[in-house]
Amino acid sequence: RYATDSEQKEATKQTDEEKEAIALTPYADRGSRFESSRLPGAIFKLKIDNTHPLGFGYSGEYFTIKNNGSRYAYLPNGWNVGIIESEGSYVTGVAGDDAKKALAKSMVFGVENVGRGAVVYMADNPLFRAFWENGKLFVANALFFVGQ
Repeated sequence: RYATDSEQKEATKQTDEEKEAIALTPYADRGSRFESSRLPGAIFKLKIDNTHPLGFGYSGEYFTIKNNGSRYAYLPNGWNVGIIESEGSYVTGVAGDDAKKALAKSMVFGVENVGRGAVVYMADNPLFRAFWENGKLFVANALFFVGQ
């Protein structure tokens, strides 16, 4: 859910005043209080590095379904193949403003060489419910091209 461990610690750290404010929020207002951080389902445009074997066959962009806030920080020693460049990458669906901000400048698909192999990072399921046809190519590329 968080790109880095330090981001998770910072996000979960609450002051006593914040805890009290949440505890005293009226029932009718609690839902709207957390709407800005919700991401039940939205489509985002990724920038794809189609020169990398994982991005082979793509035109340079890919539309992904985000149904949670999963993301990775950019890999300093790997390949950031599919990234969400900015908040402007949001296309359609339900995504709160805080969720859009959190996803900006994050990696969705990446590859890191480890020993004689490679670790393929996929923050999203490219085969989600077997209807997102364009995601099949990512899985095939990960299996057959990465690390060759």
